[in-house]
Amino acid sequence: MGKANYDRVESAVDEGLLKIKAEHLLHESELASKIHSTPENLRSTREHLAEVAKKREQERRLIAAAMLFDVDRHFRKNKQLYSALGTYHEEFTDLIQSAGSMNEEKWTRLMEIKLKLDAVKEEQKKKEKPVSNDTIIEGEVKKHKTKRINVKETWLPLY
Repeated sequence: MGKANYDRVESAVDEGLLKIKAEHLLHESELASKIHSTPENLRSTREHLAEVAKKREQERRLIAAAMLFDVDRHFRKNKQLYSALGTYHEEFTDLIQSAGSMNEEKWTRLMEIKLKLDAVKEEQKKKEKPVSNDTIIEGEVKKHKTKRINVKETWLPLY
């Protein structure tokens, strides 16, 4: 199997996280406008608060899952990743597992780690030479120039 270019996936994840953050800010602004409402709307405000809390919990879990994916991917290349992030593996896994229902102190700690992780990702992007899709395709064409169709590349088991 050829090498996969994950730049598009990473950019899609980054765009998704930005979209989640914008929606979160929009919900907070709606909540601020509803606080000054009449007592009749107070019941709907409580329901809205419950919905916002549920969405926030889902967003935090999504961000944590994206961070876990990034850390797993970059840890393979850089074994000193946790020291660069200023944390330990156990602390990081505890933060990730409790991402949905954590207090603000732990959440700010997780966001600090995320900022450091983003910086590490940028450094690794600068170190790696950019590989375009055309060069990947050319490499595969050279590799398979004399390959026969529908023939497996692996050894066949001897029974």
